[in-house]
Amino acid sequence: MSSSRHIKIKERHLLADRIERNGIAMPPCSNCLRSERSCIVAPGHRRCNECTRRNSKCDGCAPTPVEWEKLRKEEERLEAEEEAAAAQEQEAFARRMRLRKQQKALKTRGAEMLRRGLQSLDELEAAEELERSTLAKSTPVPMSPPTTSSGVLDLGEVLFAVLSPGFFDRLGVGADTPPASLDS
Repeated sequence: MSSSRHIKIKERHLLADRIERNGIAMPPCSNCLRSERSCIVAPGHRRCNECTRRNSKCDGCAPTPVEWEKLRKEEERLEAEEEAAAAQEQEAFARRMRLRKQQKALKTRGAEMLRRGLQSLDELEAAEELERSTLAKSTPVPMSPPTTSSGVLDLGEVLFAVLSPGFFDRLGVGADTPPASLDS
């Protein structure tokens, strides 16, 4: 084999490799169909990668520059559409998380309403505001814990001292008088 022929074969193989790297897959030409190979065509070339490699005629049609431009524009449109969809998914996820947080807060408020025996959220808010104002009015006075004569803490006195004066007022009993038990 002459060296010039060997160089031409090398050039064809390099060109076929370049077409394969830069081209796009097309429906197979008759040579590629017969040999069950992929048919890749690049702009400006009249033959696919396999026909170039084998130095045979290619009956596949190469895309025109206008077709390549259409393909590029369509790819860009799809990428932009995908980015927009991803942004919408992020917004939807944030909205779902916000709704879940609000639902959780409502469930907590509903449990608090049930615990307090209230009929509506308005009543719950009014009761909470009353508690806040009662706590703001009654400033805790530092005092030494009540003890018995033996120096042991009297838990009944401690609990009585801790309860706010508003607690007994809401029960209709003065703060100085604890409520009477049923068996006395």
